[in-house]
Amino acid sequence: MKKMKIIRMVSRLLSGALLLSVVPALSLMAQDQGNAATESGAGAAASPAAVQVQTNQAGAADTPDITPVSIPSLLFNYWEQTALIEAKKSAKSDGVKSIPTDQDILNAMDDPLDQDRPKPPPEEREISLSGIAYTSQNDWTIWLNNERVTPDAVPKEIIDLKVYKHYIDMKWQDEYTRRLYPIRLRPHQRFNLDSRMFLPG
Repeated sequence: MKKMKIIRMVSRLLSGALLLSVVPALSLMAQDQGNAATESGAGAAASPAAVQVQTNQAGAADTPDITPVSIPSLLFNYWEQTALIEAKKSAKSDGVKSIPTDQDILNAMDDPLDQDRPKPPPEEREISLSGIAYTSQNDWTIWLNNERVTPDAVPKEIIDLKVYKHYIDMKWQDEYTRRLYPIRLRPHQRFNLDSRMFLPG
């Protein structure tokens, strides 16, 4: 099935390219023959060849020249091309945007803070680790900000959490500052997001 589609696509391409190369060559040949017949038979009766050339020229004048601009696509037929154009128009009208890149995310994080966003209380600006109960890489429990965290229940602010016997590594996404903080915490240690300091307790 796929081979047949590829063969059809290649044949369309080749026939389109052949048509684009043959039609201009034929019209040039007809013009050259017409010019030669006019020069040789000036003041005399036109020869049958000249009449044939004039007929060809008249026929060529009736049919418009084919230019690459007039062919929307060599790969898609009229209905497929129309569907693609409609899809593009509907995507623009619906406000569909491209997927944000890493640079777009960094630029959005560097945007100034919203003025109406209230600052969280100071106690919510700290991340504290109370303890680690480590059995294996996939079997552990930690107590973070006085909440029990397991591999199946990780807070939404935590990205890429790795738990070891004596410490944890994680990336904390701060919603207020729109920043991502890489943090390593040990039991009975806390990290202040505003001062970016590690404190005991």
